[in-house]
Amino acid sequence: MGRTKTNSGGGGSSQSPSTSDSSTSTAVAETRIKDLLKELYGLIHQIQDERAQGEHNLTNISKTHERMQQEQKSKNEITPYYKNKLKGLYKTAMQDAELEAELLRKALDKITEVKSIRETRRLGKYSHFLYLIFICESVNISKRLFEPTGR
Repeated sequence: MGRTKTNSGGGGSSQSPSTSDSSTSTAVAETRIKDLLKELYGLIHQIQDERAQGEHNLTNISKTHERMQQEQKSKNEITPYYKNKLKGLYKTAMQDAELEAELLRKALDKITEVKSIRETRRLGKYSHFLYLIFICESVNISKRLFEPTGR
């Protein structure tokens, strides 16, 4: 009928199953948070690399515009060479920006997941306390209902 106690390594200390379950879930949560932070670290480095690549492409676009303006001061049209070159540079810049945005979304998802786990752990610490308060209040209410009134 009662709870079974488990010994941990002969140290003589015993824990109830609910205590060992909560410590196990805490260890799992901590491990998950560490893994998520490692993934986030990797994503941040990827974001930095993509941003550097994107800056390089934007610099190329700017330089191409400057060259185009210097060569065509007298003409008002854009030559097919610069048109195609800029089109390719803009396409590459858009692809880099989309990839960087996707990496940023993944990083934000990791951050949200870490926050969620931490919030769950924080609330989990108080769940046993809140349960005890609920039990005490219900016992107190039922005690008042069944007390004899003739005393």
